Amino acid sequence: MPAIDRIIISLSAASAIGYLGRVQSAPSPKRALIKTSSTGLLAVLAILRGSPGLLVTALALGAIGDAFLAFDGELAFLGGLGHFLMAHLFYIQLFSRLPSRAGTELAYGLVPVSGWQAQVAAVLGVLVVAMVGALVPRVSGGLRVPIVVYSTAIFVMSLTAVAVDNDRILAGALLFTTSDAILAANQFLIGPESPHRGWMQHSVWVLYYTAQLLIALEF
Repeated sequence: MPAIDRIIISLSAASAIGYLGRVQSAPSPKRALIKTSSTGLLAVLAILRGSPGLLVTALALGAIGDAFLAFDGELAFLGGLGHFLMAHLFYIQLFSRLPSRAGTELAYGLVPVSGWQAQVAAVLGVLVVAMVGALVPRVSGGLRVPIVVYSTAIFVMSLTAVAVDNDRILAGALLFTTSDAILAANQFLIGPESPHRGWMQHSVWVLYYTAQLLIALEF
């Protein structure tokens, strides 16, 4: 690995660790910059490595989404949701162009219908439906459609990753999905005084950053 790659990865990881220590701190421009830098530097790394433009764009959109989610409020949440929705659409395009695992049968060129991949897809489908069913009654009317659309997008992104012949990309997609599920539960399903908020907020960030790093390093 070239020295410049190691430097950028180190700076990205340092930013991620720096934000981990500020997860529960009050929102501020400095906190947002630290958070955004972690994924933003992965986008820079992807450019320098000559990675596909789809990956660069997905990472850049993720960094912008991070900036929005570093602040509180419904508008900030919608801004983050919108940018991550676009990021997942680029990931779907990226993953769908990669070689499939040997013997994988796909319906509509997307949904695994054989072997363990079909079982994983079924579990993901059940979990997404359950999460959406739990969230929709608990959120304001303006968030219901965006949450359903976003949940559908990350489900499709996960399906495309299940079919890809790359374990790290699959792991990254599943970690991403898990991170989002915990984020949604923390945001809408538990009370502000819940003793679970601390570990949930920290795990969201660890899982999310690990997911982006795993995916970025595969190209």
